[in-house]
Amino acid sequence: MKKLIMNIITNLGFIVTLIYGILNLAAVIDAQGNLGFIGDFVLGVDVFSWHIYGVFSIATLLMKLANDSKEVNNGSKEKWLDVQSVLHFVFMLISFSCIYYLFKICF
Repeated sequence: MKKLIMNIITNLGFIVTLIYGILNLAAVIDAQGNLGFIGDFVLGVDVFSWHIYGVFSIATLLMKLANDSKEVNNGSKEKWLDVQSVLHFVFMLISFSCIYYLFKICF
């Protein structure tokens, strides 16, 4: 039961990070010309939720890596740094850099 809850939380963290990363990347691309509808929307979401998202994204990635390291210690080495963990980290970096860029050009 505990493993199921951990899987649900880490998968939810990955989905949130993926959506947040894509939306922020679209907002940065939109901000190159002028800050249009998508940029205004994403910037409004970022202003109020960037710190909550940041903690949630980092925490779920660390939970996933800790869970994977336990399985590696039990003998199953095929789950070490799986595709989902790498994509989570990549989209987390994309979203953090896009949030920084949006805040830099707007404030």
